[in-house]
Amino acid sequence: MRLQRGLFCVLLALICMLVPQGGMAENLSSSFTLTPFAGGYGFSEEQNLKDSGFFGAAVGYNLTANWGAEAVFGYASTETETGATDDVDYFAARLDLLYHLQPESRFVPYFAVGAGEAFISPEKIAGESDFIVGYGAGAKLFLNDTFALRLDLRHLLDINDVDKTRSKTTVSNVAAYGGLMMQFGGLTSMQTADQDGDGVTDAYDRCPDTATGISVDGWGCPLDSDRDGIADYLDACPATPLGATVDRRGCPLDSDRDGVADYRDQCSETPAQTEVDERGCPANDHDSDGVLDEQDRCPNTPQNIPVNDLGCPKDEDGDGIFDFEDACLDSPGDQPVNAKGCPVDEMVEDVVPQGDTLVLNLEYPTGESAVTNEFIHDLQVAADLIQAHPDKRFVIEGHTDSVGPAAANLRLSQKRADKIRAYLVESLGIPAERLEAKGMGESQPVGDNATQQGRKSNRRVVILPIP
Repeated sequence: MRLQRGLFCVLLALICMLVPQGGMAENLSSSFTLTPFAGGYGFSEEQNLKDSGFFGAAVGYNLTANWGAEAVFGYASTETETGATDDVDYFAARLDLLYHLQPESRFVPYFAVGAGEAFISPEKIAGESDFIVGYGAGAKLFLNDTFALRLDLRHLLDINDVDKTRSKTTVSNVAAYGGLMMQFGGLTSMQTADQDGDGVTDAYDRCPDTATGISVDGWGCPLDSDRDGIADYLDACPATPLGATVDRRGCPLDSDRDGVADYRDQCSETPAQTEVDERGCPANDHDSDGVLDEQDRCPNTPQNIPVNDLGCPKDEDGDGIFDFEDACLDSPGDQPVNAKGCPVDEMVEDVVPQGDTLVLNLEYPTGESAVTNEFIHDLQVAADLIQAHPDKRFVIEGHTDSVGPAAANLRLSQKRADKIRAYLVESLGIPAERLEAKGMGESQPVGDNATQQGRKSNRRVVILPIP
């Protein structure tokens, strides 16, 4: 113990001399450290070893800015103090846990506690290895982000119950040493700061003032599970469907206050106090046209058809054909019209039966072949004709006018015939084996292609039995 008090006093004096007035560097979280050191080691008189120099290195890792772990490896070359003089090599290895005070400053004092093993060679001096337990303090003075001067003082308890030459099983040693510490990597206090304590550091936190206890996303903002713009902790309806407009409580809007949210409400302007069904429509308006059943003269109007005050589809030109079925919405009211609402002297009749043959004058837009809603009535007539002759097979011929190249007209007529056949089979239940489709192009005109009326007559579909 002769050097122990002296070493301790020297260490305290050096620490006091090194205390700085301020600085920028700091003890970094998640950093690795390497410290080569040199100093002195004071042995207990019980060990019969002379005090000597002590050299080694420490390798550490800072778990946080305050807490760190460090493996310390040291060596002392000494000799026996009494009796025959023998050279002795002393090796020590221990693992220390460090707690740093004021880690964000340049001057960082710390406390340490640890345990390890000591090995003395030759073994005849002390027998097998000793178990050592130590505690102490130290300080780091950062010169910059990478380098720091470092001083350490340790009180080490050397425990050996095998060495019979010792009068005590446990003896006290002391070590004092200093070195140059190198720090690698790590996060600064700015990078690890989390002022709202939500687990997302301020450097990445888009919502740095989140209240305590609020669940947050990866950006540090309160969770909004249904993405309605209202955070879960404020959301009275946290499972609102995506895209639904919500109120300040996070619940779907119900503009007409009928108990059915707007995103499900098919009648979003229902008058107040009106009884509604699950669609949000008046319970006594079965066709949902806005006219209650007791006032509705057309209670089965198709969905989304504009109606008049009586609940019937509108007929703006007064020709007796509802607008949604009227192909000529501006027909004079005093002129006879056909089933499509067009004056009879302006259109070729849609369906012309000729015995067991049917001519369909279908108005295709130029270059088009799709089956439209306007064709459905005529195709039902065609289906009825075919069903009336169950013992016959039919061919569907597509015909065009002469406008455009003949090859293109042939292809177009084939497409039209194919699609008429497909509709009759798939939508009207005609067995496929009873129908063929054939494009005739412009090869069989029935009207003069030089006139508009003649060309209209030539754009037709003919359904006739196969002999």
